[in-house]
Amino acid sequence: MAGHVDVSVLVRAPLDLTWRVTNDLSAWDRQRHRFLDTAEDGRRVSFQVVVPATAELPGRTYGVERCADPEQRVVYSRRWDNAPYRYSIAWWLYGEADGGTSVRCVQDFELEPGADLDEPEAARRMAASARSALERMARRVEAAAGAAAAGPGR
Repeated sequence: MAGHVDVSVLVRAPLDLTWRVTNDLSAWDRQRHRFLDTAEDGRRVSFQVVVPATAELPGRTYGVERCADPEQRVVYSRRWDNAPYRYSIAWWLYGEADGGTSVRCVQDFELEPGADLDEPEAARRMAASARSALERMARRVEAAAGAAAAGPGR
């Protein structure tokens, strides 16, 4: 049986700026993203994600292949070496919305047999992680939008 997560956030910034800021790989946190391979056009990238330990969960590392389609404003990714998941895929969908840009993260996954958590708990964790990432992203974009609105030298 597969699990499904669907989380979205409103970014109070224009679509073009939101896309540009969130897909600028040079600005990504190098502590959490270890780049392995990047296509010349920057649309496909492979990297490792380093998730630090928390009070609830141990730290872990997994691989991601990410493909961006700037014309459609969609990003697709798949994870590997991501126990306890048999597979995990995600889409980030960007669209214009009242007050800014809607960024939606849709993830589908399946757990490995004998996983130490059940599907509802896996979905809860994945949704919480996605929401946290989207909120961090929104703050970063909104800060860039504020700096752009202030103009140069202000």
